[in-house]
Amino acid sequence: MDLKRFRRIFPVTKKMIYLDHATNCPCSTLVSKAIQQFLSEWSNEGIDWMKWYNHVSRAKNLFSKLIHADLEEIAMVPNTSTGVSLAVEIARAHRKGNIVLNDLSSSQTSTHGSRKRRRA
Repeated sequence: MDLKRFRRIFPVTKKMIYLDHATNCPCSTLVSKAIQQFLSEWSNEGIDWMKWYNHVSRAKNLFSKLIHADLEEIAMVPNTSTGVSLAVEIARAHRKGNIVLNDLSSSQTSTHGSRKRRRA
């Protein structure tokens, strides 16, 4: 995707350069459209779980190919904090593995991970 097209799907870039991506980043028009479709279907028809499950499965499949991982190695979690917490709990339970957080991680995630590590 070229830069001009990328900027078009993020309307906020018409007004500013957005550098803070931590917890609440601008929504792309593609994501906004998908959310609006989901909410409309939910409100008017109920949720077609299999349809949305298939979307999630497709996303997992594409991501696993992108990072050259097996599909079974991909977990879908609702947010970064949940993912870090899950990783810490798994490492703690098995007493092996490392969890690496950098200084660029959101403060909530880093603090949560540090707290969990201290308890381990």
